[in-house]
Amino acid sequence: MLPLPLKDALLINLFGASDQRGSFAKLADADLLSQLHFNANDIFYSTNRKYTLRGMHYLLPFPQARLVFCTCGRIWDAIVDLRRSSPTFKKWHATELSGDKNHGIYVPRGFAHGFLSLEDDSTVFYIADGKYVQESDTGMRFDDPSLAIPWPLGGAKPTVSTRDMSFPFLKDAQLYD
Repeated sequence: MLPLPLKDALLINLFGASDQRGSFAKLADADLLSQLHFNANDIFYSTNRKYTLRGMHYLLPFPQARLVFCTCGRIWDAIVDLRRSSPTFKKWHATELSGDKNHGIYVPRGFAHGFLSLEDDSTVFYIADGKYVQESDTGMRFDDPSLAIPWPLGGAKPTVSTRDMSFPFLKDAQLYD
């Protein structure tokens, strides 16, 4: 585990191996989950076309921590600390995750999360703690000018859901205490 610049966020490095057959990776480890006080509850995955942008999502008032991995393709993964009591409140961090690297991001409770697919057929795998409560599923705009997250679009227009485009900017979003 390597600390990221945002309080409590981590880059997770796990076992992986490759040979002539392909690759093998371990996405969860009981010791790691115990150390993070992480109880795997829900597991999700998404497949994404190039320049699909999903985010920025979070759950309030029933937050979830997440372990996020890109198991195929490449994504640019971004997190924003939305905890008012945190020294990194309203700060963001992004890193590239890919199917050929054996690392992922630990997204603590109280963070917004989103990603941009950098290749066709990029697959993102999420392990979430806490029960998903649909009524608490919310978000904020990925293109919030106060954050100025530099999504690596290379001049392309992202594919974004109507729901994600309807989210408020950070100044009007619900935040964590």
